[in-house]
Amino acid sequence: MIDNQPKENTYSTKEASEIIGIKERAIQTRCKLDNVRKKNNKYLITDSLIALWKQKEDEANANAKNAKVNANATQTQRTQRNAIRFRS
Repeated sequence: MIDNQPKENTYSTKEASEIIGIKERAIQTRCKLDNVRKKNNKYLITDSLIALWKQKEDEANANAKNAKVNANATQTQRTQRNAIRFRS
């Protein structure tokens, strides 16, 4: 029986950190939290795992950006209300 599925590449924590754009220690923490297998005391980080982490990182960045925009909008509304109140 031949397995026709493509073999996934594995990466070191340093390589994964460079691909995703976060610190190596953060990769190690994610490996521990996600129960990533180890071989010869090195994490076996696969392409699919990196894709999942990149997606989570992008979502977190988008949420942070939205939170900042909302905070600025709230501050602007507050400033406008105060300006109206002091004019009266």
